[in-house]
Amino acid sequence: MIFKLGRALGGVVMAVLSFLDCLLLLRLYDWLQRDWLGIEWLKALRHAPGASRWRRALAWTLRRRRHRGLRRVVPAL
Repeated sequence: MIFKLGRALGGVVMAVLSFLDCLLLLRLYDWLQRDWLGIEWLKALRHAPGASRWRRALAWTLRRRRHRGLRRVVPAL
């Protein structure tokens, strides 16, 4: 697209197509109600008692308050 339309117009067209693709994937993710990205698993792990040392360490890391940057990007966490 950029090769045929040039940098400016091709870039705009690619940005619009990328936005539409991302919007379509988010709608599909919501409609299928499947946890492709593991976000729901991480939220459940945050409060679940883990049997292994790995799960306890991961849950402790997710509960820490210093990860405010992640909360701005993903408000559900």
